[in-house]
Amino acid sequence: MKNKVFRNSLFLLSSNLTGKIFYFLATIIMIRSAHYDNYGLFIYGLSIAFIVSTLLDLGTDKIYIREASISKEKLNDLFPLLTAKSILFILITLVFFLIPGSNKLPIYILLFSMFIKSLLNGYISAIEATQKMEKEAIIILLGNILFLLFIILFKKNILMFSFSYLFSALAQLILAIFISPVKNFKFGNLQRYLELLKIGFPIGIIIIFSTIEFRLDTLLIKNILNADKTGLYNSVYLFITAFLLIPNAFANAFFPHISNVRSNRNLVKTTINYALLLSGIAFAFILIFTPLSKFFIELFYKTSSLEQMYTLKVLLLSLLPIYFSAPFIFSFYSRNLQVLVLVVVMIKIIANLLLNLHFIPLWGIKGAAWVMFVTESLGATLFFIVFLVKFRKNE
Repeated sequence: MKNKVFRNSLFLLSSNLTGKIFYFLATIIMIRSAHYDNYGLFIYGLSIAFIVSTLLDLGTDKIYIREASISKEKLNDLFPLLTAKSILFILITLVFFLIPGSNKLPIYILLFSMFIKSLLNGYISAIEATQKMEKEAIIILLGNILFLLFIILFKKNILMFSFSYLFSALAQLILAIFISPVKNFKFGNLQRYLELLKIGFPIGIIIIFSTIEFRLDTLLIKNILNADKTGLYNSVYLFITAFLLIPNAFANAFFPHISNVRSNRNLVKTTINYALLLSGIAFAFILIFTPLSKFFIELFYKTSSLEQMYTLKVLLLSLLPIYFSAPFIFSFYSRNLQVLVLVVVMIKIIANLLLNLHFIPLWGIKGAAWVMFVTESLGATLFFIVFLVKFRKNE
């Protein structure tokens, strides 16, 4: 099992890392051509679209992966998921249309992009269930390459950035349909979707609140400070998303395997070992890259500020609790204990909101960075304690 997890993790990590390089280049072009304020507006719109789009999943993708990885007959459950997502998108769009506001066209484009991404995630879930991670790697890489090419062609403003995101998502979906293990699309039985939704809804709520938590700082910085500070913060937060590729790639490869581990003793041992391994990797990254903060900022953006460097150094500290948490979260999912994850996520998001409302006005983007470190550390501690209490007593 260990060799296959690392093999699949390596495929995803390689493609994600290469894709992140292309995304970095696209970000550099956006910032240099349209400056931090326009980039901040794009990220602000993308954050809203990400949060709204979580309503399309509601945890069904994760349950689909778990069940299809155990029984390949369940692969055709993909079609009820795609049908339901399409219906939900129409309803969400109608509701969003009624919300007053100006210059919503870029957000509409990004919302439609997220709908395409949601359909894409369905096909990728089928690929993950069959553990053909090399196919997923190709899809991820294609999207980032095309996004960079479109940004180079349309490097003008937030509207062009939004169209670039949409075109790259469409290309990924077309490729995913061709290489997916599930063929012959047909409208699915919504009764089956409701069955998956019933099981996966707690995961869906977790995904919604986790997305809000990770996007909350962007929304608050934009509304409390301004678009320029939003762009400045996300220019360094982008480095952190690159480092998050490792636990994300690991989790996608780890989940189908851990779902088949029946012994609690083996589950505890495997989960803790991987948590310690990932923590060691995170600690090494912190030691290596913290002294190089100024170098990397100036390498990508030509200039740097003390505010950017300080913020990046604090955000790097957050890698340790994030890496440590990943195996515990997916072990809970494998045992249908999504509610426990939900409780921890709710505690984190409440702490995140309250602390950000207090510290962003006082310390600006530095305060947002410290809040992320504190809330991720709180979450990692709670995940570890709850995991030990739940599984050690049932060994």
